[in-house]
Amino acid sequence: MLKKNRFIELWQKLCGTKPPAGLCAEIMKAYSEEHRAYHNAEHIAHCLEELDHVPDLARQPLEVEMALWFHDAVYDTHTSDNEEKSAAWAQQALRTGHCPTESVVRIYDLILTTKHDKPLIENDPQLIADIDLSSLGQSEPEFLSNERNIRAEYRWLPEKSYREERIKVIQNFLQRKHIYFTDYFEALYGLQARKNLIDALNRLS
Repeated sequence: MLKKNRFIELWQKLCGTKPPAGLCAEIMKAYSEEHRAYHNAEHIAHCLEELDHVPDLARQPLEVEMALWFHDAVYDTHTSDNEEKSAAWAQQALRTGHCPTESVVRIYDLILTTKHDKPLIENDPQLIADIDLSSLGQSEPEFLSNERNIRAEYRWLPEKSYREERIKVIQNFLQRKHIYFTDYFEALYGLQARKNLIDALNRLS
């Protein structure tokens, strides 16, 4: 469950002030949009729970958490720039809230890492990417449920087209030597994630 008070407390710790009026309600509303079946409040709550298990892995834990709150704030399956728009929203809100400039820049960049489109070297980008993909390593029933929910978000896309695009996504992950960047998440979820992805690829092919 996504908790409003957690966001407010995080903002106060990072920025030293209360969040801009109405911001928290806007974020909660965004994650409650009807077209979201997977990229919703439940996904963000899951990501925050994963972060709670590894607080010592983050160099800048407050920034990682803030990036997690915003990373899917804008989500439209008809476009390919959701991460950029989510990052821009975070940037604008954080600047309005007089948050430290260096933190704003890093949070913006952290959100962009959830595009999962390039290798990552630095610690916190690796961590947020792994947290975002932790759902790949869940039990088979939960993974299948997530896959159905992602398909529901693309209900407008014909089945053949969806399969082709989803296969590309899965193959991209399977081509990696390790699914996850960090030793912690690879040890925890790596084997199950690879099994889940191979099974999904076989179902789609």
